[in-house]
Amino acid sequence: MGLLPEIERSWVTVDHRLLLWDWADGSSFSTFEELTDVIVGVGLVRPRPGVFVDSISHLLVLTTPNLITLVGLGYSSPTPGAKPEITFYLTGLSVPTDGISLTTVKGTASGRIFLSSSPDALTPGGIGGDGCLYELVYQSSEGWFAKRCTLHNLTSGSFAKSVVPSFLRGLSAVPNAEWVVDIQIDDERGLLYTLLRNGAVEMWQLPSTGPGKGWDGTPNKVTKAGDILRQAQTICPGSPMLNGRSFKIVGLEIVNVKEGGNAKIGLVAITSTGVRLYFSHQRRGYSYYTASVQPSYLELIHVRPPPSPSVSAPPAPQPFYSQQPAPPQPANPTATPPIAFNSVIQGLYAPSGLLLASNNLTADIDVLLLAAPDVASLARNISENPTGNIGATTTRVFTEVASTIEVSGRTWDMKEITPKAVVATPGGGTGLNELATQVGGNRREWVVLTNMGANVVARQRPVDTLVEVLEAASMSGGGANGEIGVFFESYGRDQSCAMLLTIAAGNSKLGGRASELSQSYTARFGASGRSASSAVAESARSLFFEGGGRPISVDRGGYGSTAADSKIIFSGRHEGLAFYFARLIRPIWKQKITRETPTGQTANVSDAVLSAVQTDLISLRAFVEQEQQLFTLLPDGGRSTQPAIAFQTELTSLAGLRLLLNQSVEAISFVLLLIDYKISDIIAACDPSLQKTLLGLTYQELLTTKTGREVARALVSAVINQQIGRQLSVDAISDTLQQRCGSFCSADDVLLYKAIEAIRRAKDTSDHAERIDSLRESLRLFTKATKHLSFERLQEVCGEYNSMRYHLGSIDLAINCAHEWDPTDKAVSYWLSGTPPNDPRATAYESRIKCYSLVFATLQAADELLNEASQPNRIVHASAPAAPSYEEADGLRTNAYNKALSVKDEFFHYSLYDWYLARGMTDQLLETRTEYLEGYLAHEPTTLEKSDLLWQLYVRTSRYGAAASVLAGLADTPAFPLSLHKRVEYLALAVGNAKSQFPTSKTDSVQFLTEVEEKLEVAQVQVEIFRAIEELSLPAEEKAAWLEKCEDRLYTISELYSEFAEPLALLEIVLLIFHVADHRDPELIAETWNAILERVHNEAAERRLEALSAKVVDLGRRFHSSDVSFPLATLAAMLEKYSYDNKADMQPGWVPLSFREAGVPWRAVFASFDELFTSKLPPWHTNAALVFLATDITCLLEAWLTDAASTHSPLLYSNENSLPAADVDSAVGRYLMALNSAAGGGDVVKRLTEVQREIRRRF
Repeated sequence: MGLLPEIERSWVTVDHRLLLWDWADGSSFSTFEELTDVIVGVGLVRPRPGVFVDSISHLLVLTTPNLITLVGLGYSSPTPGAKPEITFYLTGLSVPTDGISLTTVKGTASGRIFLSSSPDALTPGGIGGDGCLYELVYQSSEGWFAKRCTLHNLTSGSFAKSVVPSFLRGLSAVPNAEWVVDIQIDDERGLLYTLLRNGAVEMWQLPSTGPGKGWDGTPNKVTKAGDILRQAQTICPGSPMLNGRSFKIVGLEIVNVKEGGNAKIGLVAITSTGVRLYFSHQRRGYSYYTASVQPSYLELIHVRPPPSPSVSAPPAPQPFYSQQPAPPQPANPTATPPIAFNSVIQGLYAPSGLLLASNNLTADIDVLLLAAPDVASLARNISENPTGNIGATTTRVFTEVASTIEVSGRTWDMKEITPKAVVATPGGGTGLNELATQVGGNRREWVVLTNMGANVVARQRPVDTLVEVLEAASMSGGGANGEIGVFFESYGRDQSCAMLLTIAAGNSKLGGRASELSQSYTARFGASGRSASSAVAESARSLFFEGGGRPISVDRGGYGSTAADSKIIFSGRHEGLAFYFARLIRPIWKQKITRETPTGQTANVSDAVLSAVQTDLISLRAFVEQEQQLFTLLPDGGRSTQPAIAFQTELTSLAGLRLLLNQSVEAISFVLLLIDYKISDIIAACDPSLQKTLLGLTYQELLTTKTGREVARALVSAVINQQIGRQLSVDAISDTLQQRCGSFCSADDVLLYKAIEAIRRAKDTSDHAERIDSLRESLRLFTKATKHLSFERLQEVCGEYNSMRYHLGSIDLAINCAHEWDPTDKAVSYWLSGTPPNDPRATAYESRIKCYSLVFATLQAADELLNEASQPNRIVHASAPAAPSYEEADGLRTNAYNKALSVKDEFFHYSLYDWYLARGMTDQLLETRTEYLEGYLAHEPTTLEKSDLLWQLYVRTSRYGAAASVLAGLADTPAFPLSLHKRVEYLALAVGNAKSQFPTSKTDSVQFLTEVEEKLEVAQVQVEIFRAIEELSLPAEEKAAWLEKCEDRLYTISELYSEFAEPLALLEIVLLIFHVADHRDPELIAETWNAILERVHNEAAERRLEALSAKVVDLGRRFHSSDVSFPLATLAAMLEKYSYDNKADMQPGWVPLSFREAGVPWRAVFASFDELFTSKLPPWHTNAALVFLATDITCLLEAWLTDAASTHSPLLYSNENSLPAADVDSAVGRYLMALNSAAGGGDVVKRLTEVQREIRRRF
């Protein structure tokens, strides 16, 4: 048998039948009889999401020696308010166990199921357990390689189960000493603990495969805590309860993260002697703990033996009491022999340091050992520190009290059944202080299940004890005053007053107890007992004032000391109120107001928690408001001023507490109002900076800081905006705020609301003059309240102004807000500093930019209004204001722009010009001609668009030199990705503008023009290189890289040669570079020409003559005027030699005729060839060579004469091309003389003779 507290049932198995028994009423049973084998294990777990229907809230895991079966369980109320009922669902999910009796079943919150086996066979013929840890995995449907339900052995792996035969499985099982006997799961940290038979504890990590997936990864064992007895004896030497013969761990309990505190306590083990062993997840050093990132350690750090049970004198109660009658006790409690707690069979560690241990006394009786922190001792320690500082410098010893309760039968299970409190219990040391937690939590209760029945055990809180004492005093006519005195002595005056106030103010957590007591007293004393609860509250109120004492002043100085040297010790009334109020507000005091979610910010503390806290705060406030004597007590008469000072100090402090109490109630009301009005929507409508501030704001900061008040004011405005948007009046909203949270609605807010009302009047009236007056009034009110105006409100107001064509008001208000919100010009200094990152001034900068954006929106609205007015067939809605004429719209637009341009704010103008450019209004920008425009266009960061506009501005204002300087800079700048052609264009424009400022005698201007012209000439060479690269046969990527490099910037003439022309063998470009640079290196130039001719020769295999002639003509036309790149004499000798060497393929006269076709003058060509013939340098020193050369010269002279004979020949007017008859005649004579003796020259001689005769005839 066992307990299933999640469904308020205990379970019992009889063979194959499962009975679920409602232990609360003792008569309700649910039976499941669908199995055929004996049930050996029962577990209740959460189902995995998405596998079963919604009606299945839990899964029953039923194990038999041969099978594990999953049964769906529905637990819901048939009708609202009715008691939940149980429904079984057959899931069809089961898996065989091969005879292993799995008796322990534990599940995670996400639906994972872990099991371990019994070490003994539970059925005849069974094989018992194997000591392994298993996981049961199931899914909604079968896959190709996965069944719906499978069982995984986590200890030995899948090999032992799937490969090894069952009769040999013992050979692969774990040793008997390391068998798993218990499992505990820590859902909060993603850990699983296994208790082994030898007393060791293993810790398994349940990793997560991704965010939001829970602990769904494959379990892996991370550590093992062994030899625990020896470690415990080291920590707690000499303890008789750590005897090796009787030492056995009977239970493991998880400690939540909050209670684990800084020591990272994660696990408590309970031994058979009631000793608690505390394990931490971090290693212990010499005097500190070293935290680990992941829970990978498990170390025993503390050992706590159980306290000795004792019977205390009244009125200090037993720490626990039972609903079941206890067996008769001896007449003299002190004579009760001590019980040896060495047979604990069940142990339960509960949060807040509580221990329940069931010890087997006889075969028919178990004794419960119940231990709890000694709250009375803690209260006395607190009372010794009148300031209420719990963290006093003196170290307090933690003590416990214990009691025993006998229960009939043998204990099978123990579980806590305390209803989950709406307000969470604090962790750490505060969680152990029941004085602090009793006002916000429910009474703790447990069910102890034995083979004789179910017993409910409840924790007796100090306040419960006080209620009993007061009830006893009330029923006995005041005869229990002695017990009240003992109570005050036990817990101290201040803590007793705090508990009296808890009762007098009607704390909600006493309701259930008061109801039970009322019923009890009615049964015992009749109808007179029905007024017991009210009588107890009245007794508590009276005792609160009577027993609270008076404040006193303690002189801490010597003779002649003043009141300033005195220390005030407040009365019990003051301290009781402070303690009680602090404990009520504690659950939310340090909590953030909101938290971030994927859909925006939402309330961090639920409305249920807020309402629960506020309920008790309102009750306390009602008590405080009713009991005015708390604030009007006067000191006793006398000459000393010390009592008066003490009373005045206490009254001042009480007034502060009263104010804070009232504001706390209103703050909670305000947050609840936000929740009612959809807090996510309200916050989303707020400024992003406010949202960020709110995200980090706590309730303490909301109530006690200026920032909190500012955030509250902004939220009030947001609420009002939301409600106004729903067509609710300002008065109705103000009334709601005043009723629920009056201190959160200030006069400044009202001023803003009046301005909003003025805008509403302007919208509702049809009279133009009245509308203008209302708009001006609203502008005046908004201007007065600009410091409290949020940007969202400003944005909305400007939108309203624009819709009513009040553009001037919109611009005025936005500019005023920009200056009022940044009175010290932090935004300007931040902007001038270059907007550095992580600068606190950035907030002011962003605020100004947003205000300016509203001005730009207004200007755009004016533009749109003019555009609409210019439409010939525009449609005007009946509900819209009368559409303005084009002239009116143009006037409104002009006034709006003039208003913006008249603002004396450089930062605004720069932002305005940015807006101009963003809209492509470059012409309008250049027409503004303000004092800030030139500075803006030259201001960093420079852009290509701004630089273009700057030189255009200079041209429009006839400053051509400045324009030329900007253009030259643009051509050279590496800041912009300009094309090469664009850079050349800028240089050409720079040259043109530089020439436009002439005539000038300034040397700098002349030098600048010269430099720009030279750059332009070099840039044109770069253009030629770019074109040449485009025509090269290169791989696409390589060509793209060369082109990109060529366009990267403007290069010098040397860089063009070394980085492009030479590496790429651009021979024609090399000639161009020689020409531009006037580089006179005959050998290098001759080598270049040789390379050109050789390339043509190699590329033109068939028509070489035509290719060579074409190349000479092409280059000659470009360079014939340059004696650098086109050295005629050198070329003539080079080409003639080539022609002579290849005379078989050459045509006579092609060389001189190609020169002439390239544009070289006749005289220059003739002079070059005449020099070749006259010099007779090799190869022209032989007769054959002279005959070849003479042939070409003859062709040259014949063509020259033919050209001269042309009717339209310009030779008559050109000195370069006119034929010098005498010189030519003389030269021909020399040629004839040289050829007379040459063999094979007859034909040439004849042609030369004819040329000579023609010259003489014509000239």
